[in-house]
Amino acid sequence: MGKIIRLTERELTSIIKRMVSEVSADTFKSAVNLSKERGTDKRTTKLGKLYYDKFIGKPLMGGEITDINVSKPSQGDYFIVTIKYEKENDGERAIKYIEYDVDNDEFNINRPIERSDARVLSLIAKHINPDTKYEKTGQHFSIKGWQ
Repeated sequence: MGKIIRLTERELTSIIKRMVSEVSADTFKSAVNLSKERGTDKRTTKLGKLYYDKFIGKPLMGGEITDINVSKPSQGDYFIVTIKYEKENDGERAIKYIEYDVDNDEFNINRPIERSDARVLSLIAKHINPDTKYEKTGQHFSIKGWQ
């Protein structure tokens, strides 16, 4: 007979987060689509937070990623990953957002960004869309200092 292993809630949460972050993009998209069909939009949000957990705390645009939200609501026709980041601005904490439209493979950034920021955004896009055009970071982002 098998041995019983007792885990703390923290240990169990850590194991679940690792398992979800290792799920393939296709499996994650299938889960999101099923959630949309069933009208369980909050479940999509929770799945997305687990799926993107490894990006929380990463530097972005002079600040730090504090949250990533995945939205594909049952009453909408869009699939958006919203990246929330916070940065110091004149002694105050400024909250900013970047959106990635999964269906159209498009970020809502219309200005030059640092190469390191392009790299992080590329990884976020690739996490859900392995065939993203952003795989080559210098090609579809306007990089500061590059012509």
